[in-house]
Amino acid sequence: MLDMTDVDVGAGIFAGASFMPDLMSFPDPFNPDETGLFSLHPDVSPSAMPVSGDGPASAASVPASVSGRRSRVGASSVGGDDVALDHFPDDGTHRGDRQQLGHNDFTSSQLEVIARPISLPLVVIGLDFFFSHYVVPQSGPSSGFLDYAPAMLAQDDGGNDMLEGAILALGFSGLARTTNQSDLLTRSMMMYTRTMERVNLALADPQAARRDSTIVSVLVLALYEFSRASLDGWKHHIEGATSLLNLRGRSQFSTPTGLQIFKDVFSQLLTNCMRSGSPMPSSLRMLRIEATNALSISDPYWVACSGMVELLDLYQHISPGGYSMSIEYLERYLSQALEIDYRLESTFSNCPTEWQFTTQSNSSSNTYDPTRIQRDVHHIYHDVWIADVWNSMRTCRILANHAISHLLLRGANTDSNWFFANNYAERLHQATQTIVRMRDEMLASRAKNIAGSAVGGYFACWVLLTVGCMHNLGHETRAYTAAQLRRISCEAGLAQAEDFANFVQSSNLRPPLSG
Repeated sequence: MLDMTDVDVGAGIFAGASFMPDLMSFPDPFNPDETGLFSLHPDVSPSAMPVSGDGPASAASVPASVSGRRSRVGASSVGGDDVALDHFPDDGTHRGDRQQLGHNDFTSSQLEVIARPISLPLVVIGLDFFFSHYVVPQSGPSSGFLDYAPAMLAQDDGGNDMLEGAILALGFSGLARTTNQSDLLTRSMMMYTRTMERVNLALADPQAARRDSTIVSVLVLALYEFSRASLDGWKHHIEGATSLLNLRGRSQFSTPTGLQIFKDVFSQLLTNCMRSGSPMPSSLRMLRIEATNALSISDPYWVACSGMVELLDLYQHISPGGYSMSIEYLERYLSQALEIDYRLESTFSNCPTEWQFTTQSNSSSNTYDPTRIQRDVHHIYHDVWIADVWNSMRTCRILANHAISHLLLRGANTDSNWFFANNYAERLHQATQTIVRMRDEMLASRAKNIAGSAVGGYFACWVLLTVGCMHNLGHETRAYTAAQLRRISCEAGLAQAEDFANFVQSSNLRPPLSG
């Protein structure tokens, strides 16, 4: 029997049927708000540290201009309402241009015109960052992600200020972390505080709580928490959005926007369930049946979601608990895992052409470099949302085949004759090969599909974390996985990616059912 207890420390990301980084014998290591193992502050200078809401920079002191209601032409402070293009530090790259300008024979009026900086309202810059980095437009087979947000801002349902505040909090956070502007980080935190006050007021009003803008604001705030490496805060908001799904009921499926919001939140709900090792909340099971009537059961997205729901339930039954499982029950669960795996493989092997990806080879190199973006091959998908659906399927197949392997080994330990008489040695080998193939495909999906996309980086973080907790992960693959997470942290402004990289690099992760 294979030894599944050979990893150094921790109960494991998957231990006890869980996908839970928290359960590793550390005090809530992913919550940087407490004294944990991993905390991340991208800029350790005092000016970049989180500010208290009780100080002079609290939400109550946010200038009125932050809400986007006014702007000043010609302002030059990044912390103010507008950003002038000549505000950024002079690092010498433009000194030659300035010196050359001084030697030209311009009139004073011409110099005045040339010297006038081009400025944009800070609100516009924050909104632009969000729309260009977090919104995936609907196109072709893709449902997109947060595609409805621009229209919701334009068509105020009563929660416009709340939604705008959430978007600006996330937009400023991304700008702050990708440009090392600590004052923007402070502004981001103040916008978050103000938005939370508005969200709490909306939740106290049953009518306001059902609005599209309320649940979308909560979803955006979850992404904000992820960007600042507060996984506990991310979980809190995802659970809040899940409660709002229940509150909105079946009526949310009557409009295209309501259905799309459900899909976006439901995906994050399943990610949270997988992370915590919990089955889907019972209160949401009837709503899921209603959603099935509004969605095509052959939709690859829904097939992947359904597979995850079933696997989360299956893991509750087969998790190690110090008891023996009869061959009868073992075969029942084995049959379920095999059926789920077959359904996923069949659906995605035969999905429409527009759902398919293409594979391209990368230039070969004899020198190993874990910081490279590409490996031997990379995939090209329609967009990052389609890539994420494929990776959701691959995650499910990894979980299914891991369950198959676990059940086969458990059965062999109970009755070796049963194992060999049914030729399960070959099936065990196939399951192992499938896991490795899914892992390699997940890594290949990363390279070319998230460049310049913060939400693509967000999706990829969970993919890479899944890869990082697998058995027999070689040194090169582990280093590559951690390097890609750190690249995402820098390029997309997602501080949580750095924490994930630390876990992967330190090998403090274990696969499911290893307890």
